[in-house]
Amino acid sequence: MSFAKLTTKETSNMILSELIKSINLTSGKALDLGAGSLLESKFLLSVGYSVDAVDVDTVSESFSREIHDDKFKFFKTKIEDFDFKDEEYDIVVSLLTLSFISPDNFDKVFNAICGSLKRGGYTHLSFFGDRDAWAVTQQKMTFPTREKVENLLKDFKIIQFREEDKIGPTVRGDIKKWHIYNIVAQKL
Repeated sequence: MSFAKLTTKETSNMILSELIKSINLTSGKALDLGAGSLLESKFLLSVGYSVDAVDVDTVSESFSREIHDDKFKFFKTKIEDFDFKDEEYDIVVSLLTLSFISPDNFDKVFNAICGSLKRGGYTHLSFFGDRDAWAVTQQKMTFPTREKVENLLKDFKIIQFREEDKIGPTVRGDIKKWHIYNIVAQKL
């Protein structure tokens, strides 16, 4: 079953809401990578942003057809195939999706994402870390160490860096060990 379908009842991300409130920027252009059920896209639209949402899931694409706003565009593609433009976005959001990029493509794609963010722009990212249970079983995914993440963000001012290490359910109800980095950063 689609991740987007499984998460339709969730609420918008509190960290993103706090970020928007703290920077007091209620317009601009946002990029929602791995947009899923479009919760973050809808939130960003509601506070005045124009939003480009990217997801390969056909369920996400069908959800996108329910948004009737000229400031919203949906791109049905893998993140690694998206055409990133230099310094186009004021905010980039990618929650638990970047780890699905293969290790062979990860650095190149991450650099393209960072390049698409304007100087002074903000990003809210989350990754599965190297101690996540899936790091052992999912060889085609990327599970960076904290040091690697910090190095990837060397050209950013870190506003928030939360590391979670816990046991808990997946959206399907399975119990697993989670290791997640939640990051808010500003491009210098």
